[in-house]
Amino acid sequence: MKQKTRIMLFSFLSNFFIRFGILFWLGGATAAIAKHPTVKAIGIALVLLDLAVSFYDSVIIFFIAKKDGSPIMRDFFQAMESDDPDAINDVARKWAVRPGDDNGILVDEQDLDPDTTFEDIAEAFEASCHEHDPDGNGLMYLDAGMSDDFENAYEYKLRKRLTREDGRITDIYLKVVLDADEDSMKYTESIGSNEVETDFFTYIRNADVSRYITDKKYRALKVGARIY
Repeated sequence: MKQKTRIMLFSFLSNFFIRFGILFWLGGATAAIAKHPTVKAIGIALVLLDLAVSFYDSVIIFFIAKKDGSPIMRDFFQAMESDDPDAINDVARKWAVRPGDDNGILVDEQDLDPDTTFEDIAEAFEASCHEHDPDGNGLMYLDAGMSDDFENAYEYKLRKRLTREDGRITDIYLKVVLDADEDSMKYTESIGSNEVETDFFTYIRNADVSRYITDKKYRALKVGARIY
């Protein structure tokens, strides 16, 4: 069996029984013991959902594998030839990150003057995006809400996703952190440029979450990049 096919099969089985396995085990048990037709149908639906997402993820792996020089496949091939039984799991953990997570490789992060105005922030981010992606093909994201990293804080983040020649992804981001107040919980948003019909920078400037932070005192401003 070819290495690429083996990796696709391994990906499917690990997804089906482990990564998304809760759907299989819960759905299978429900379908097996339930007597009510509706409950049994829900169990079967969970198993089918597990099958669908596992297959979809494996197809992505297959097409990545077809790409010559892919660092993901290089690592997997080396792991499969290794005598270390944990080698494949180590590779899976290495690459099992998603853009926007803080698990990527931190390339650079700098602190900006907290007294910078929001308009200056938006202009700086827009200029950086145009510099690194002049054709505007990359996706952009706006995420705002209560912070998971800072105590009693509100976080506003702009991100630009760029696909590198080696198949990996670079996220350029700008993070604004400010003290949370009684209104912070009201202003939560997570949206991508592919979800809006207008120019995304125009959308950013007019978003309620942007208006909310405009006249606030910022605790921290960070700009940086991560590779996934």
